[in-house]
Amino acid sequence: MGMRTTGDAAGSAARTTARPSGLRVAGLVAACLLAAAATAVVFLSDDPRVLRVSVVAVAWACLGAAFATGRRPEVTAPEATGPEATGPEATAPETTAPAGPDAAAVEAELRRTFEAELEREAAVHRQAELELELRVRGEAEAAMRRELDGLRSELAGLRRDLTGLDALRTEVAAVGALRADLARLAGLRTELAGLRADVGRLRTELTERHAGDLHHAGEMHVERVVMRTQSVRTGREPLEPATAATAQVTTQVAAQVGWHADVHRELGGWPGAPAPATVAVPVVSPDPEPVARVLTPPPVPVDAGAPRRRRTDLAVDLLPPAPAEQLTVERPSVHATAAGHGAHVTPVPRDEEDAGSARLAQILAESGVTPGGRRRRYRD
Repeated sequence: MGMRTTGDAAGSAARTTARPSGLRVAGLVAACLLAAAATAVVFLSDDPRVLRVSVVAVAWACLGAAFATGRRPEVTAPEATGPEATGPEATAPETTAPAGPDAAAVEAELRRTFEAELEREAAVHRQAELELELRVRGEAEAAMRRELDGLRSELAGLRRDLTGLDALRTEVAAVGALRADLARLAGLRTELAGLRADVGRLRTELTERHAGDLHHAGEMHVERVVMRTQSVRTGREPLEPATAATAQVTTQVAAQVGWHADVHRELGGWPGAPAPATVAVPVVSPDPEPVARVLTPPPVPVDAGAPRRRRTDLAVDLLPPAPAEQLTVERPSVHATAAGHGAHVTPVPRDEEDAGSARLAQILAESGVTPGGRRRRYRD
């Protein structure tokens, strides 16, 4: 458009000016084509390389247009005053002579206009380059931000994995502690097995000892009853028959053994072994023999000349002489009238009493009890 204005102004200002050459027209057309192609590429393409090539093409088009516009043919005087200028045209030099300063002014104005257009185009290109740079920079920054966000997310995942590894280390340490505890438990199991064996052995010993104590207590009780029976039989005939006394003694022994076992079981101990059954000792009582009644002699009157005694003094002289057996050991006796019959009881031989005493001493020695003095029992 600017080029068209320039051509019209040149044709109107100087009619003697020659037509533009074909090279100038070709340069202007090529510059216009390059400018249009560069403009289309700038608006239609986003490839940085193509945009750079288009910018370079626009620059070369502007440079070619500047060179094509600046070359003008020079008008010489002979050409203006040639033989063809005849008749009314002979005054052409006179009319064209004052047109020289106007042509220079027009050319200067055209140059200023072209330079202004070049500056505007350069400003447009710079603006396009700035916009392109800003857009490319924004795209690059967005891509970098996306990459940075991805890297941050990956780093966060790695941190979580590291935290999980720390927790796993703690769990592995806890597993090691559990293994140590299991090893200690295995040792405790061995000790517990030993303790169980010891407890079983103690149970067996206590059961045997308890059974032995019960058996020993039963034997001691039976021996005491037998000895008491023997000591009673050394005197006169008892009121009850021997068979009933033996049965009663056996029942008492069995009741005592059972009571000990029940009490031990109620107190939470182990069930004691049953005590051996006490065998009743058969006692054969001889048939009673008739005994003649002994009449008590009447009291002898005291001599008046004999020395008087107090009431608290024992009347030893008044008592009948005691037999030799009663001088050593005094035994209980039952009055004949209390027995209900006048039978005479045969005294027990001394050998049996010695055998019972020996058995009692043996039992006391086995139980670790020191025998003491025998208690004397008196029975009226």
